[in-house]
Amino acid sequence: MADRQGHIVFGNTSANTLLGRVALGVDPDDYSHHHGIFTEDGRPYPSTDLPLARAVLSGETVEGDRLRVRRPDGSTIVIICYARPIFRDDGQQDGGMVLFHQVV
Repeated sequence: MADRQGHIVFGNTSANTLLGRVALGVDPDDYSHHHGIFTEDGRPYPSTDLPLARAVLSGETVEGDRLRVRRPDGSTIVIICYARPIFRDDGQQDGGMVLFHQVV
């Protein structure tokens, strides 16, 4: 989960284990670098094009984007992402969340 500026404020244990790192405090400009995220064919993935950044920065709902993640141990995995903006009761956007799972 990210706050309204896109800083990651929560990652559950499953996400941290899957990615191989904790992401608290990372902002949208550093998502790709911090997490080692690439396109499926290995090209650098622009941070602001990632699903969570799009949900937070433009209020977009993203479904089914596939990403390659290089974990700290050097292994790579492919994940599928779903991201949504989070809104308060008064309709103001308050951040965003991303759900992802590893492609087997």
